Amino acid sequence: MIRRFLAYPMLAPWVATALLTVAGSQIAVGTSAVGDPSAPAPAAGSASAASSAPSRIAADLQQILAQALAGAPELAVADARKEAALARVSPAGALPDPALELSSQAMGLPVPERTLTSTLEWLQRLPYPGKRQARTGSAVADLSMRDTQIVQLRAAVGEQVRVLFGTIYALDQELHALDDAAALIATMGKVVGARYSAGQASREAFLKIEVEAGRVRNRRAGVAAERSREVAELVRLAGLPPEAELGPVDALPASGAAPAPPLAPEVLEQAPDLQVAQAEVAVAASKLREAALDERPDFMLMLGLGLDQDQEPMAMVRVGIDLPAWRRRKQAPLTLAAQHDLRASTAELQAERSRLLAELVGLRAEWRRATDVGDQYRQAIVPSTRAAFEAALAAYVTGQGDFSTVLEDFNLLIEARTELARAEAERFIAWAHLLRLTSGPIATTSGGTL
Repeated sequence: MIRRFLAYPMLAPWVATALLTVAGSQIAVGTSAVGDPSAPAPAAGSASAASSAPSRIAADLQQILAQALAGAPELAVADARKEAALARVSPAGALPDPALELSSQAMGLPVPERTLTSTLEWLQRLPYPGKRQARTGSAVADLSMRDTQIVQLRAAVGEQVRVLFGTIYALDQELHALDDAAALIATMGKVVGARYSAGQASREAFLKIEVEAGRVRNRRAGVAAERSREVAELVRLAGLPPEAELGPVDALPASGAAPAPPLAPEVLEQAPDLQVAQAEVAVAASKLREAALDERPDFMLMLGLGLDQDQEPMAMVRVGIDLPAWRRRKQAPLTLAAQHDLRASTAELQAERSRLLAELVGLRAEWRRATDVGDQYRQAIVPSTRAAFEAALAAYVTGQGDFSTVLEDFNLLIEARTELARAEAERFIAWAHLLRLTSGPIATTSGGTL
């Protein structure tokens, strides 16, 4: 068989090309294609076409995070609500507006002389001592909760950006593997075509090449479409124009390989979700204090100046008090409702603490699993599948192997490369979730760590 194959020197260039392709970077672990992985390399165009190309974002996680934390639409909404809460603090503790009243009084009709009195009165309602401070405390507690919600939202935006970045990395690596597969299939097609023309290969092998090429094209189109969706969401989070494009993500930050945090309840105390729950308890407690004081009566103070019936100046002082006649039907039920709200907020805090601890356990397990899987693919599975494919292809081009084995080993190699990238992305995504749970605030627009 070897002699018959060597008798056709026209096959030698294709065999050499195939072997060089096998030994080259196209099947090496972690190799990346040049250009945008979301679409095949475009043909050379005119200068006008290049100038009209959409803006491109560098695949720099720190830069994208900073952009998202500065321009995320959700953060703009949260900032506006915080400013509204801040504007409500001062009015919360203000006195009610006073009233000014001018009155005249006559004794008898028609009005007899020297029986007309005139007064100018100033009336001020005075809340029960402590009510104004309680209302101010409620407004301050609400403002503090808004601040905490912004911290929570910033952490959530950072988490979303990291998750999307890791997902896009896995998709880019799959696109690189499929691009390498397409190039290798084209080379294998030439080898099979030459052997088929020389009577050294069956038509079945030739048809399998065409089927495999179509399968790779279809799979690449699906992966590219999925990448476009993920990039669109990342662009939205960063507040960038919808047509912006992201360059290829060829590597993940080394921080994703950092050890998982220890399994202890205290590591969650700075979690933004837990801080929001604690702030909600503080708001409910302040509302209860305010409701309890609302059961107490308010006072009224009136000061007046006028002329008596002899047209002599006079001064008046009056003091009044509200009578809580309907307290049991009005103020008392509101106090009871505030007590229930506080109890509910406290229970939600405990439930949130338990939920976060359970989530921490699950994420630690996911991080370890992804780390172990990635190590297995990197150290054993990918090198073994690459060696098996090289051996199968070498055997086929020398006439000693079956083409079905070549395709089978080829698909195993592509899948191994893809699974390695997925494991790396899953470890990075688990780390992103852990970061949100354990580190609290992650960045400020003016600087600091991201």
